[in-house]
Amino acid sequence: MDPNLVNIVDLKDVSYVSALADRDLLIYNNAAISKKWENKPITDIAAQSVNGGMEKVVKQAITTSSYTINLANGNVFFLTLNANTTIYFPTVANNYAISFTLYTQQGATARTLNWQSGKVKWAGGTVANVSNTANAVDCFVFETVNGGTTWYGSLVGKNFS
Repeated sequence: MDPNLVNIVDLKDVSYVSALADRDLLIYNNAAISKKWENKPITDIAAQSVNGGMEKVVKQAITTSSYTINLANGNVFFLTLNANTTIYFPTVANNYAISFTLYTQQGATARTLNWQSGKVKWAGGTVANVSNTANAVDCFVFETVNGGTTWYGSLVGKNFS
């Protein structure tokens, strides 16, 4: 048997598949004859396509001086600022790229928003601040590639109206 083919029956008790060779992907060939798992070069596989994905939105009115992002609740946050607040960032699984989107909306009175000290790096070293207009909506995206030691922050847009 070809060493790159595995009979599907042989995988019935396997809870995980070991790492594959560089640039290979394990796929199931559902052809009527072979019905086998195949180790295929990525060049033989079409790019992944997502049609109609959804993400859970965590909506919360902030009335305290701190808010900690909890990715177990979702990865899109819509926070209404009713107090001056500092955002704290989670520690997450290492060796994964993990991201979340944060929308902030000012209440009737504009509030300040600070970022956990030493956690966020911004493009050009310039910290992004929220709009200071009542009811203004701003959008930020944060991503980490080192378990949450550093989060890379991007201001997507300010004062959406």
